[in-house]
Amino acid sequence: MATDKPTMKMPELLVFARMFVIGFIAAETLRIAFYLGANFANELNEVALWAKVVGILATIALCLTYSVKRNAHKVAARMGRSFRIDLLVTVAVGVWSNELFLPWLSTFHAAFKAADP
Repeated sequence: MATDKPTMKMPELLVFARMFVIGFIAAETLRIAFYLGANFANELNEVALWAKVVGILATIALCLTYSVKRNAHKVAARMGRSFRIDLLVTVAVGVWSNELFLPWLSTFHAAFKAADP
């Protein structure tokens, strides 16, 4: 009697769509943060150096605490062990598509570039 070969499962399209959207939104979030930060950086010229360092360290501590509470380190380790290069490429395509959408988002970005610090 012949043994049945396990059939290959088709990759789920929603997994790739999710990774694409994550890449796109991450790139857009970083772009908007850069625009807002460029406006706000001029306001911080008169702030003491120790206050800037304390603010940076507090923000990093807050982000690390949040990521540990959400078990981001376990998820990142699981993704690293899986060697899913296809998902990494999908995220990269999402970031690249954000660059391609830049002309259509120019009015949206202009509002953040002109924002009052």
